[in-house]
Amino acid sequence: MIGSALTSLRQAGLGDAVFSDIRGNPVGKNVDDGVAFYKAGKCDGIIAFGGGSALDVGKTIALMIGQTRPLWDFEDREDWYTRVNVTGMSQTIAVPTTRAPAPRSAVPR
Repeated sequence: MIGSALTSLRQAGLGDAVFSDIRGNPVGKNVDDGVAFYKAGKCDGIIAFGGGSALDVGKTIALMIGQTRPLWDFEDREDWYTRVNVTGMSQTIAVPTTRAPAPRSAVPR
């Protein structure tokens, strides 16, 4: 899936780079490294593939592009979300590669 996406980007004349240094239980360093990778590569968007951890880190990297505060200044408490510089965020596409279990049908009694 990722190979096909990279091929499509190249065929469209767009650049590509792959950042995959994400732990199964991500830590702040995964986000910091991703932001550094994004900036060093002069990227202009993120396509995140994966399950929960990979998508969460991809979206958090997108959030942190252009922020001047550290990650933990946006912790989910009180009104800390208002600290986000929305205009500094990266464009993001998230592609889940896991699926939820099929819903169970109701069984008549």
